[in-house]
Amino acid sequence: MFNYQALRPIEVLLVEDSSSDANLTIKSFLNAQIANNLHWVEDGESAMNYLRLSPV
Repeated sequence: MFNYQALRPIEVLLVEDSSSDANLTIKSFLNAQIANNLHWVEDGESAMNYLRLSPV
């Protein structure tokens, strides 16, 4: 049996300007029970700023 707890969480950057669409995506990730760190930004400029400041 594969141990999913041993895996590092997946880093996900969600770029979505619609809060209702973002919430649907976030709920889908929660329902899938995938270990992830989901970060939501509303536009491309915020996404680029996030990526510039994120540690590798």
